[in-house]
Order: sequence, then C-alpha cells, then structure tokens
Amino acid sequence: MLSVFCGPFQPALEDAFIERLKSLKAAARPGRLPSPIAVVTPSRALADRLERLCAVERGLPLINARFHTFFSLALSVLEEEGFSGKTLLSDPVFFDRMTDDLLDAHPELAQPFGGMGRPKALARSLRSSLRDLIDAGAAPQDILEHFGGELDAGGAERQKLAALLRLAMRYEERQNELGLLSSSALARLAARRAEEGSAALSRFQEILYYGFYDLTGLQADFFEAVAKHYPASLFFPYRRRHPAFAFAQGFFEQKILGLASEVKDLEPRVKETALGPALDRLFAAETPDAARENAPAPGKAPRLRLMSASGARDEAWLCAKEIAKMVRAGACRYEDVGVMARTLEPYRAALSEAFSDNAVPLSMSAREPLLREPFAKAAWTVLSARRRDFPARILEELFFSPYFRLP
Repeated sequence: MLSVFCGPFQPALEDAFIERLKSLKAAARPGRLPSPIAVVTPSRALADRLERLCAVERGLPLINARFHTFFSLALSVLEEEGFSGKTLLSDPVFFDRMTDDLLDAHPELAQPFGGMGRPKALARSLRSSLRDLIDAGAAPQDILEHFGGELDAGGAERQKLAALLRLAMRYEERQNELGLLSSSALARLAARRAEEGSAALSRFQEILYYGFYDLTGLQADFFEAVAKHYPASLFFPYRRRHPAFAFAQGFFEQKILGLASEVKDLEPRVKETALGPALDRLFAAETPDAARENAPAPGKAPRLRLMSASGARDEAWLCAKEIAKMVRAGACRYEDVGVMARTLEPYRAALSEAFSDNAVPLSMSAREPLLREPFAKAAWTVLSARRRDFPARILEELFFSPYFRLP
C-alpha cells in the first residue's frame, strides 16, 4: 500500500508532494470536507518548511492536513487510544538519575564503568548509550542468551558491552515498575497499535512520509507497520544509481523496496537544483561503461569517490589507509594531502590515533577549544548559569566538579 517517489528535494520531491496533496484534496466529495491527511517528517523544522511551501509559496489550503514528526504521530495515536495506564515522561534529568541509582543498586553493573568511584556525569553518557541501544530495536536478553558467555570471557570492551546490555534490561524493567513510558517505548507501542488496527490512523485518507533517508530501529518498525496497513506515500530524497546518493542506498534497498507497491523515479531537473549540473560532474560514474565515458581528460583531477565507514574512528582509519595507499602508488606526497571535516571536534583523537598507527604524518593547526578544558567549562557554567535559568543537569555536573568546592 506504499507508493514511493524518489528524487532530490528541490524541486522534484517538493513538486511531487504538492501534486499528491492536490490530488488527495480533489478527491473529496463536493460539499464535504476532505478526509484528514497526515504529513510525517523526521523533524519539526522540515514540517514547518512543508507547511510554508504549501500555504505561502503555493497557496494551497491546509484544512484537515495534519503535520507530524514520528514522535508526534505516535503520541497522537496513543493519546486517542490510551497509554495502558502508563505515564509519558521525557525528562532527561529524571532518567539520568534513574540510571545512576541502578548503578548504585547493582555494583556488578557499575564495576566495568569505574564502580563507586565513577564520575557523576557518567550516568548521562550511559543513559544516552542505553537510549541508542533501545531505539535501534536491540533485544539485550536475546544477545546475552546467545553471546553472554563470549562477552564475559572477552576483554574489557566486551565486558563493558555485556554490562551495558544487562543495564538496559534493568533500565526497562525499572521503567515498567514505575509505570513510565519513554519516547522509545512510545514508538514501540504505537507500532503495535498500528499492526492491530488503529482507529486514529484509519481516519486518514493517506499518510504522506517526507524527507527521511534513515530511521532508528523503532522508528523503522513504526513506519513499516503503517506502510503495510494504511494508504501511504513516501517522498524519498534519493537518486537511484547515482554515487552521490549512496548514503541512502542501503536503507532504500533493505527497508523501502520490500514495502513499496510502486516506485517512481522523479526527473531531477538538474538545471533547477541548488547545485545545478555540479553534482553529476563532481562524482565518478557508477558503471564501468559510464566511468570510461566520463573519465577525466589527461591533466585533470579525477572525480569524487564516496566511501562509507561507521563512526569517527573508522572514518579516520579509512582516511589514513587511503592516504598511505596513494603515497605508495606515487600519486602524491604526504604534504600534498589535505583532510577536511565539517567540524574537527569528533575527529581529533581518532585522527591522531589512526594516522599514528598507519605511519602517516599529521599536522593539525586547529587548537583545542578553550571549553574543552574542565576548569574553563566549570568557570563558564558559573558565569552563565543565571542567563540559562539554572539548568538542573548542568548544575549537577558543576557541583560534582573537582574545581567547584564550597567552604
């Protein structure tokens, strides 16, 4: 029941979205309001962009059009159909404290992370990891059942993973004991309601998904449940067989194609896009024949290649390997190579380690930001606390900082 439209955001996807919205509104019976339409985006900013596109730029009335994020759609479904006696809570400070209490109550889980002498701020980092683990749809109990012995007998990193999985089980058990519903549990419950038949979702004439190219595990489960049981369209920012869009290829082939009843490749209309023809000229062609046709003339630089890696450490490692390979092949010298990132913050330590391990010289001119120094960070917190309305989490970190000591 899912129709998929593939193309770049502007103007292809925007135009296709407007046309679909118009056709749905035109299908309404004369003299009656059209059935509600849901528009679902990955962020509120993108939802606001679509509302402006429809109402201001295209003059399209939005009566009975509901703009949602994944979270707000799940929330609307459960608000109408009930939370099963649970309380929705999204306060990060509460869940940080709950994580800290669990570590205090279970010293065996805290031991791999520093035991009772662990930093107070560690609870927030662990809770963030727990949220990522749960959002990915991982089943800690199943992982431990099959690989628990191997993890426990492994090195320090594997033991930390085993402890994190056991902590995740305790974390969700504690939420159930308290009758709490987190945002992750909300998505899981909404997917279940969609599978069983949701009156709130059945009311929509169609559900239009727009603009995402990846989802967490729980979001993907919710999307799949909706796409299988309700009329839906997806406007997917992706040009098939174009190397610049390889970042979305895996998700498209593994998650979208199996759900789609039809896939329409939109005309990219290159001259009207922000990059114009530059995108096609920058990237190397994907097929051997196209590569020969588009091969650069002698003396000209080759086109861009896209390589994928998982996380900052693997990206830095792949970068170092590529540089070493180019130098060995005689294509360049070390001093001829520059490495650029959107921001260096996530890569500082990873670059130093990866380049050192691969014997690639590294010169990083950017200095460490002042606020990376613990003392400077504590001083900034003191100076800015009032302006920021005394945020609880930041003040808690300050009070436990070794640089903050009351007489």
